[in-house]
Amino acid sequence: MRTVIGRYDNDEKIKLEYEALIRKTDAAWLVQIDGEKHFFPFSECSIYENAKAIFVPMWLAKKKGLVP
Repeated sequence: MRTVIGRYDNDEKIKLEYEALIRKTDAAWLVQIDGEKHFFPFSECSIYENAKAIFVPMWLAKKKGLVP
């Protein structure tokens, strides 16, 4: 599920709910969102495992096709 509220510039973060945290590398999380696997770098994102939510910059969510 995607949560986008209001207008955001490209540096603001949005909340994305993920289905599964598949694994962690030295630099990123691999999560499954809407059946697709995506890497998100630690340096750009924050994750909340208990809520199955990750906060990512708008530019990154757009680049991955997760928001229009």
